[in-house]
Amino acid sequence: MSTKQRMISPADLETLAHVPDASKPSAMWLWLNLDPLGRGLLNPALISALMYPTLDLTADEVFEHLVVLTESGFLTTYLAPDPESRETVEWILLLHPLKVDMRGTKISTPPPPQGLHGHSMAMGGGGRAR
Repeated sequence: MSTKQRMISPADLETLAHVPDASKPSAMWLWLNLDPLGRGLLNPALISALMYPTLDLTADEVFEHLVVLTESGFLTTYLAPDPESRETVEWILLLHPLKVDMRGTKISTPPPPQGLHGHSMAMGGGGRAR
């Protein structure tokens, strides 16, 4: 998860117009906590623990939010090797990441395949079982 300071602008909020209200908090959390390019490991259990530490929201419920966000065009997923384990895992890619000053920023998430656009390629694959 990234520590780079970010701000959600009114223009950013407009990209949430097609996102159902119940999934908007998850979308905003992803904006603020994935890497500056809008990429992160698809791990609903970890996201649930970090995003809702005091709520009783299960990994399956977080997964459902991710499915809704995929269906509404907010994010997609892709398969790529984990830089640490070299195992192929599923990654989140926000289709409208926040604007961030990238100076001095190191990106450790693998890039998506060239030409990746649109909906999930593998939603529910390797990342969900973790």
